[in-house]
Amino acid sequence: MAPCCVILFHSTHHALKSEKVFKNAGLGVDVIPVPREFSANCGISACLDWKDRDRAEVLLLEEKIPVEGIRRWERD
Repeated sequence: MAPCCVILFHSTHHALKSEKVFKNAGLGVDVIPVPREFSANCGISACLDWKDRDRAEVLLLEEKIPVEGIRRWERD
């Protein structure tokens, strides 16, 4: 399976706001529990195709949505 871009947030509010922004921009996004191998203050994260990572980062900056980190993840 293709690698995913997992975006970690400081709060659930930011995770849900990012989901809306990504969907409005036409990006495929899933809101998922934070994978065990990553730590985060928030229990949910956004998961996108790795190829969409750069576009997602631009959207997060434009919308001033703070992130805790962005990780590459190989989904099972």
